[in-house]
Amino acid sequence: MRKVLVFAVIVLMLTSCTTIVFDNYPGVKQEAFPAEMQGFYFIKMPIRWFSGNADIEDTVTVVIENKGYGMFDSTNTLRITNLDDKHILTLVRQKYYVQAVEDENYRPYWNINLIMVTKKGLMIYPLLVDTKSAIETSYFKKKLLEVKQNGDSVFVFKMDEDQFIKYIEKEIMTKEAIRLQRIK
Repeated sequence: MRKVLVFAVIVLMLTSCTTIVFDNYPGVKQEAFPAEMQGFYFIKMPIRWFSGNADIEDTVTVVIENKGYGMFDSTNTLRITNLDDKHILTLVRQKYYVQAVEDENYRPYWNINLIMVTKKGLMIYPLLVDTKSAIETSYFKKKLLEVKQNGDSVFVFKMDEDQFIKYIEKEIMTKEAIRLQRIK
């Protein structure tokens, strides 16, 4: 049960409603993950959100294959998402980004995560809206797509690759990354 909850937290972090959504993806589409990125990784996450006990942790195993990525679910079944027209890997100035269609209702709008290889594993930087400062609007033009019945607004940002690089360097890489440790 805890693995399901931890998996849900990771998914929410990477695809939450505060994810920055772009009208296009940056860089050059890659057909496969680079060899140095492929492998098995784990992340230990505190589950105090669910148990109230800060000392309890759960481990999630992440797999990156040649043409896909995924996690083991609560039944220890590996669920792989293959690179396709809704899940792509791009390369921009020696940095890799995984993009996914944010919502089938808003195709072809993309959420983006920076993935960097380290000696010990991977660092993942999700691109999330800064709801306090709205710093994204100083880098990108924003367009309202829809106001939902519950009052939530759906915005999309216009991709400008030069501005995207500045944003990544000045705003994203200064934040704490999700660190995955390599198993093999």
